[in-house]
Amino acid sequence: MRILILGSGMYVTGKGQSKTGTILSSIIQSSKKLAITDIVIVSYSANSEMHTLESADYTNSILGTSVPVSFQFLSDKEPDWIQNFLVQNNFGATVVSLPDHLHFEYTKLTLEHKIPTLVVKPLTPTYDEGIELLKISKQNNTYCAVEFHKRWDESNLYLKSSVLQKKLGEVLYFDVNYSQKVIIPSVQFKDWAAKTNIFQYLGVHYVDLIYFITGKKPKSLSVYGTKKKLVSMGIDTWDSVHVSSVWGDPNSTENDFYAHFNLNWIDSNNTTAMSDQRISLIGTEGRIDCNQKNRGVEEVTNSGGAQSINPYFSSWLADDEHTQQLNGYGYQSIHSFICDVDNLRNGKVTIEKLNVLRPGIEQSLVSTKFIDLVTQQLHNNNSTQISL
Repeated sequence: MRILILGSGMYVTGKGQSKTGTILSSIIQSSKKLAITDIVIVSYSANSEMHTLESADYTNSILGTSVPVSFQFLSDKEPDWIQNFLVQNNFGATVVSLPDHLHFEYTKLTLEHKIPTLVVKPLTPTYDEGIELLKISKQNNTYCAVEFHKRWDESNLYLKSSVLQKKLGEVLYFDVNYSQKVIIPSVQFKDWAAKTNIFQYLGVHYVDLIYFITGKKPKSLSVYGTKKKLVSMGIDTWDSVHVSSVWGDPNSTENDFYAHFNLNWIDSNNTTAMSDQRISLIGTEGRIDCNQKNRGVEEVTNSGGAQSINPYFSSWLADDEHTQQLNGYGYQSIHSFICDVDNLRNGKVTIEKLNVLRPGIEQSLVSTKFIDLVTQQLHNNNSTQISL
């Protein structure tokens, strides 16, 4: 199976952060269990080529694999180059890891060419674009999913299990606090940060997670955003976004609960982790508080300073033969997609079954509609309540 990756940024290759990223290294790791013939990475700029190929070589050397990785860039190509490229190459699967505003354009292309596609969250910035992708996916009988890796995090699976077992009684409310270092919008995503917002980029994870945990859908929301620091840095987007929402069943208020989100991406670059993530679930019979930054592992080195380490997301860990292997829920979410595509090819599973088990387009439309309305309200002077 040939794999196409659209994008070569931090999440793909570790650019600006480490020698390896999650997507590329996860696919190479998957080649030890699945027949992956080669990987092609398409980026906008040729500037990424050296780091991308170095990342691939480094990963292959760690794993003892030899998966060929090649690089293409779009900056000097004709407008229809990518369409011709998809026709000329027989790709078994695609991962779309591009800026948010490009998700629709390129996912539409891959689905029209009947290539099973995994999209890094969000599916699309707007609900209408998501509906259009659902239509194209069905017309072409082609599987598409969103890389909501938090569904594979054991702490979140524990939350879901507790809800299913009713250990906490009836759900009353969720409290989500999520922030990232200011280096993300000001350096890593500087070229396109003004085309998104922190809730669309990160809040979407926890909207999907609450839906995944409870099976309930949002019914109404109100929004407030702040703009100070990033605007002063020449980036016209919100420092923080705050959303209050009511969830439940569409035709009843009996099981309604509340969810509040506080998100920012202006944390000090001196903080000990790229992300500070906390979610609390409060019920009539108890509560669970998950600090998904402080997992009990701290590291202090002369080169890196003090860091709070999350070894459960995407980490190189030694196996019983002292060989480094990629592990974690970030890896698992991508590996599961590749396995699902392989099972589809071999007739072991159907798209209909996967759409029940995984965050396919239909499930992802819940969070897509939510972030679309949040963005609309941010542009409409915040704070007005909307019914979903």
